Amino acid sequence: MRKRVALLVMALMLSSCAAAESLSIHAPDTVHPFGTAQITVEVPLPGTLTVRVADGYGEQQPVVRQLAVTPGTVTLDYDGLSYCGMPLMSGSATLTAQLQTVEGSCLESSSSMRIGDAEPVLEYALPRSETYYLEQHGSWMVDCGVSGKSEICLSIYADAERTEHVVSVRKTIANQGIFSIPWKGETGDGRVAAGIYWCSVYRKGQEERAFVFPLYVEEGAPPEENIYLTGSLLPQSDDPDELLEKFYAPLVVIDIEATDHQEIYKEPSTKSEVLGTVHGQSQGLEVLEQGKQFTLVGAWRHEDGAYIQGYVPNSLLMVVRPFEHYGVIIDKPRQELRVYEYGTLVGKMRVSTGLMAEDKLFRETRAGAFITTDRMIAFDSNGFTYRYPIRIDGGNLIHQMGYKPAAKGGFAQQLGDLGWKASEGCVRMDYRTDEEYTLNAYWIWTHLERGTKVLVLDDPDAREARLEALTR
Repeated sequence: MRKRVALLVMALMLSSCAAAESLSIHAPDTVHPFGTAQITVEVPLPGTLTVRVADGYGEQQPVVRQLAVTPGTVTLDYDGLSYCGMPLMSGSATLTAQLQTVEGSCLESSSSMRIGDAEPVLEYALPRSETYYLEQHGSWMVDCGVSGKSEICLSIYADAERTEHVVSVRKTIANQGIFSIPWKGETGDGRVAAGIYWCSVYRKGQEERAFVFPLYVEEGAPPEENIYLTGSLLPQSDDPDELLEKFYAPLVVIDIEATDHQEIYKEPSTKSEVLGTVHGQSQGLEVLEQGKQFTLVGAWRHEDGAYIQGYVPNSLLMVVRPFEHYGVIIDKPRQELRVYEYGTLVGKMRVSTGLMAEDKLFRETRAGAFITTDRMIAFDSNGFTYRYPIRIDGGNLIHQMGYKPAAKGGFAQQLGDLGWKASEGCVRMDYRTDEEYTLNAYWIWTHLERGTKVLVLDDPDAREARLEALTR
C-alpha cells in the first residue's frame, strides 16, 4: 500500500513539473492588419521570449524579439504588420514562441491564425511640391494611399499649432486605392494670401494618424526654367555636399510621353544616323553643348544601357525640378539601393536590377538620373505579382520583388536573386529588413514623393562583358 501511494505522489509531482515547464501561445482566429489584436504567451520559466511570424509568403518581422520575461502570462499587442509597417497579406499564418530560459534550455510552441483584410487607414500622404504659386497652372496636389474605404480630409492652417483653420478639402474613397487631393488656393473667403501654412491629412475618425507638413504659398507664377549645361549627372563619391548637389539639380528631359522613345542623332539633323533612344518626362540628359536648333546631350540609351552622345531638337527639351527631400542611389555594381534625406543616409536595401538576355538587351537597367512619377498598388507579370511599384523610366519601375500564391512558394523563387542582376529592366526591392539593410519596398512606396531624384550608378565593365557574351 505504501509503495502504491508513493508511486501516485511521484506521478503527481512529475505531472505538475511538466505542466509548469510547458510554454504555450494563443492568438485570435483572425488578425486584421492596422487593427489591434492581442497574443498571449504562457511562460513557465524566466528567460527571453521571441515570437516569430511566418505565412505562406515567407518569414515576417517578429512580434517581439528577446523580450525579458518572468513566469506568468505575457500579453502582446499585435497589429498584423511586418517590416517597415507593411501589412501582411490575407491567408494563413503561424506564430511560434521561443523561450530561451536562464538555465540554458529552449522551449517552443506554435499557434495558427488567419490574416484578414486590412483595416482602413491612410497609409501615406505626400505633397507633390512644397510650394504653391498663386498664378501657377493647375492645382497643388497631395498623393494619398488608403487600405480601405475612407473619407480623407486635407486641412490647411495658418499656424504650426494648427489652431487657425483656413480651409478643408475632403475626398471619399470606396475601396483600397491611390489618389490625389487637389487644391487651387481657394478658401471660403476667396484666394489664400501668400505665406507659410501647415497641412494635416487624415482619415476621418483617425486624426491621431495625421500626416503633417508645411506648404509655402508664394505670389506670381513658378520661375521659368532654362536649359543649361548640366555637367555629369552622377556623383563620383558619397560626399554629402556632392550628393546634395546631384540630388537637387534640375533635370533636362524630353517633353514627350513617359513611355515614348526619342531618337538621339549622331549629327544635328533628324536625317542623321540614330545612335539610340531615351524615354520622356523622367529620364535626365547630360547637356554638353547648346546650338540654335539642336543640343548635344549624353545619356544611357534604351536599347542596351550603353552611354551615347548625340543631338536632340531644342524644341523637345524641358527642365523639371526634383522634390528636395529624399534622394535615391541605385548602385548597380553593389546591387544595392540607398536612400538619403537632405544628403544624410537614411538606410539601404538589397535589390536586383535588369539582366540582359539574348535578343532582349533592353533589359539592362539604364544608368543616369531619373525622377519618380506615377505609382500603382500592384501588377502581375509572368506568373508573379509585384507590389508597391513607382515609375522612374518609361516602362521601368522600382517595386517589391515578385511573389506567387502562398501555395506556390510566395517570395521564395526571387529571394535568391537579390544582390544579382535578374529582372527584365525594373528594380526589384526586398520585402524584408535586417540590421544592415533597414529599408524595404513598402517604406519606399510610402515615403518617396513624386519627383524624387533617383541616380542609377553604371557598371560599364560588367555591362559590356555581358553584352559581349550575348552577341559574340
